[in-house]
Amino acid sequence: MRTIGELAEYLGTLGSGEQDRYKAQIFSRYWDEYIAIDKAISQFSNTDFLHYHAFLSQTKSVKTVYNNLVAIRRLMGVAHDQGYECKVHPRYFDVPKKPSADHFNPLSDEQLEKLEDFLKRKITDIIEKEATFKTALQEVSTVV
Repeated sequence: MRTIGELAEYLGTLGSGEQDRYKAQIFSRYWDEYIAIDKAISQFSNTDFLHYHAFLSQTKSVKTVYNNLVAIRRLMGVAHDQGYECKVHPRYFDVPKKPSADHFNPLSDEQLEKLEDFLKRKITDIIEKEATFKTALQEVSTVV
């Protein structure tokens, strides 16, 4: 009988990149801290996945929750095909609708002006540093 702990560990090895491994670590930490990590995978259901969704929603943004759940569901689907079988295939787990751009609040005119001023100052600083660097390189090349 395979456990959630074994599944979480296996998901960490499946990740194709650093982000997948990080999401697997969050999943593992959730099960380790809040739920029994020794629960059988065969007992894992959509309800458990929704509890994980609720956990993520408490501290993460809408986009982060969506990305995390989609990645974990995808990894769990691969694991399911490798013998880590849940009650139902993970492709049937509920995932929130993909967030659209309209859930972002646009900046007010005042905020936009402050941002533009800040960015202009930073760009000017970078240009000045670059000019200083070029001058220093020219001085060094003339000395050598």
